[in-house]
Amino acid sequence: MRQTLSRVSQNLYKSQESGRYYAVVKVRGHQVKQSLKTDDYAVAKRKLRDLEKSFQDGGIDEANQKPPRSFAELAARFEINCLPGRDLRPTAFADYRWRVKALLEHSGFAKDPLRSISREKVETWHSRRTAMLHPQRMNNEIAALRDLLSYARDNGWMMHDPTAKLKRHKIPRPNPDPPTADEFRRLVVTLRSHRDRDAGDLVELMAYSGLRLSEACSLKWQDVDFDRGMFYIAGKGHDETERDAVPLFPAMRELLLKIRQARQTGKIEGIKPDDRIMRVNGCKNSLKTACREARLRRNFTHHDMRRYFTTRCMEQGVPIRTLAGWLRHKDGGALLLRTYAAHQDKHSLEMASKINLGVKVEADNVVPMRAAKANA
Repeated sequence: MRQTLSRVSQNLYKSQESGRYYAVVKVRGHQVKQSLKTDDYAVAKRKLRDLEKSFQDGGIDEANQKPPRSFAELAARFEINCLPGRDLRPTAFADYRWRVKALLEHSGFAKDPLRSISREKVETWHSRRTAMLHPQRMNNEIAALRDLLSYARDNGWMMHDPTAKLKRHKIPRPNPDPPTADEFRRLVVTLRSHRDRDAGDLVELMAYSGLRLSEACSLKWQDVDFDRGMFYIAGKGHDETERDAVPLFPAMRELLLKIRQARQTGKIEGIKPDDRIMRVNGCKNSLKTACREARLRRNFTHHDMRRYFTTRCMEQGVPIRTLAGWLRHKDGGALLLRTYAAHQDKHSLEMASKINLGVKVEADNVVPMRAAKANA
């Protein structure tokens, strides 16, 4: 007789016809249905736990290895067997390993057996960790945890999913607040007045090129083609052989020529093609000090210089798709539209005020009236 099963709880189903309970579990990638031979809920729950434990104790993977004895051992096996096969860039690979390391450090169940990882433990970790991380980072850790536990369930080492009730966090709408043109000028003047040439060069280079901090610091003289008006940069997460060509913007060109001329003088050693243009890896403290002394409205960061480049380009009418290419975004401008939506609304209103669609219509049968004379 065909049975119609209704879900009661995780892995536990009840027949609508007979009232008996059934276990439906996934073992090594295959779904297994087995009657628990009872219509009592409490007995069915106890038999389900025993059945899950028998599957877990007898679970084996493709390499005929024994089940991992703890969550930490599961994570180690996942990194060896699964992670290398994923198509991840070097930075993404490193970030994924960081997520797994963070799970082991903060979850509280790294040394626990897999079958003892309950929904309560996961929710305790979730509530504690949520207060520590940005929503995007929290979503990344949840995804990593689900990957690990899914790997365990596919191999028959776990029958339950303690992350089933976890939901993705809503990412707050970004609100970039870069310096204005006047604030940027005051910032550069303050840095230069301190004779902090390297910090001033780095800030101006990022603001005139839209480069990320790591990209600006790794830029070499051989990456700049003054004759063709281009410079070449290895994008974020790219291999060294993958390089993007970006126009050499006028302000950037002028800055680089000044730097090259200064370093070719007698007081400073000459330059070589494989020399880095920037001689520092950042100027966080110099930026903070300069913002305070220039009495700017807040302390600006390295990435605010990239945002400054973006907003100035938008204000001057650069198309979103073109700007996305300059910034090495692969989504064609979708990220820019989301991030700078408020700026786009303001720019839209400014552009709308300049539009004149009115047309003067003069009818043939209308005689204009003479202006009335003012009373003496």
